Amino acid sequence: MVNEFRIFDKGQWGNFSMTDGHEIFQSTGIKDKYGKMIFEGDYLYLENFDVEYDNGVEDFIDVDEVREVVFEEGCFRIVALWDNTICCNIDMVNPELCKIVGNVKKTPMTNDRIQEL
Repeated sequence: MVNEFRIFDKGQWGNFSMTDGHEIFQSTGIKDKYGKMIFEGDYLYLENFDVEYDNGVEDFIDVDEVREVVFEEGCFRIVALWDNTICCNIDMVNPELCKIVGNVKKTPMTNDRIQEL
């Protein structure tokens, strides 16, 4: 396992170690409705949306709730907070229908917090 990384941030190169307590969260390359970059580990509030799969099948995704962005099996997915059930791949969601409401490190989701949203 690689424990040392070199990163470029704000015009400077720097080294850090995973033993320093750092974690890496990968960018999805997609921005939410407010233009904020979405990363794995982010919590998204998703509105209901229509989706068309590669095989041409159309579906309505009834969400209207908070979900988590995860990276697994080579792609970014949106999963349910309560059981990690996959909702869909993130590239199937219209960015105008989602907003970041927190992330797994800074704002852990509790039932009370979910109800506030």
